[in-house]
Amino acid sequence: MPEAPRLTRSETDRLVAGVCGGLATHFGIDTTIVRIVFILLAVFGGSGVVLYLALWLIVPRETKVDAMPRDVVRDGVDEGRRLAKEGTDAAKRGYRRLRRRS
Repeated sequence: MPEAPRLTRSETDRLVAGVCGGLATHFGIDTTIVRIVFILLAVFGGSGVVLYLALWLIVPRETKVDAMPRDVVRDGVDEGRRLAKEGTDAAKRGYRRLRRRS
């Protein structure tokens, strides 16, 4: 029996972080099916969002397969920090715009 490919985030089949593309490749199914499952989980209970974010931080990128685990985690944490900063900056800009209109 052939061995399944290692679970990684896809660099080529991605819309956000490559989690769905990586899962689809790992399990040998279509990416659309994985995306639909995540959407259904997100709509009915919200667990899809939490699961996606957790996999985004835990699963290494395709190009980082040979990296040390701590490097993969560090890259995930750095990426999470960057995204959090972008989100807070966007929220601050929106708040300032609202204050100017008032």
